[in-house]
Amino acid sequence: MQKLVKKLIGIANEASYVYEDSEVDAHLMMLDDDIVGEDTETKGFDPLAKDVGIRLIQIEANDKCVNFDIKLLNKKSRKKIADYLSDPARIVIMQNAKFDMKWLMVHLGVKFHKIYDTMIASQLISCGYVKYGHSLKNIVKYYVDFDLDKTEGASDWMQKELSQEQLQYASLDAVFLRPIRLFQLEKLKEQKQMEVANIEFRAVEPYAYMELCGMRLNKDRWLRNAIRNK
Repeated sequence: MQKLVKKLIGIANEASYVYEDSEVDAHLMMLDDDIVGEDTETKGFDPLAKDVGIRLIQIEANDKCVNFDIKLLNKKSRKKIADYLSDPARIVIMQNAKFDMKWLMVHLGVKFHKIYDTMIASQLISCGYVKYGHSLKNIVKYYVDFDLDKTEGASDWMQKELSQEQLQYASLDAVFLRPIRLFQLEKLKEQKQMEVANIEFRAVEPYAYMELCGMRLNKDRWLRNAIRNK
């Protein structure tokens, strides 16, 4: 396990930082794979609020990690990244996918087809018995016994220049996702929960849309049924 952790830290330390549009194509080509880890760094928690935005999209694939600085890239480059994440053949692994999906749908127009949520998988595997939390920090600690430092998560992600500490933090959040998925798949198959997991993963996108757009509700009918069922 220590060998795996050392490898992942090495990938994070060597991650590319892309802030020029001329570099986007080459780095997306470098990440061309059917299964990728993805994470975002944003300003704020509500993608529909004022004065918010995505700063980084970090993607790991083929043992390479790239941090795309969305704030500094132009509209054409952002569309290329959105198209990459929207590829119907690509499984995008995320932690707490609903959060990332809402930001990516609102600000980049990403249309997801196949996702894997490490947080949902962790909740299923625990079967309601919570002996550890389901945050990325706790999941990484459980599966590979590594203490993921989350201090930089509260830093200013919209400052003019990002620090090396921020970039490493972002990279580490992405590089652990693919290995964790493999560990979780073994447990999900062992527990015969793959069908349940796939249903849960497919439900994330419509759930995200509901939170973004709301849903119609016949208030009078709902109240009548509520009273009738007392």
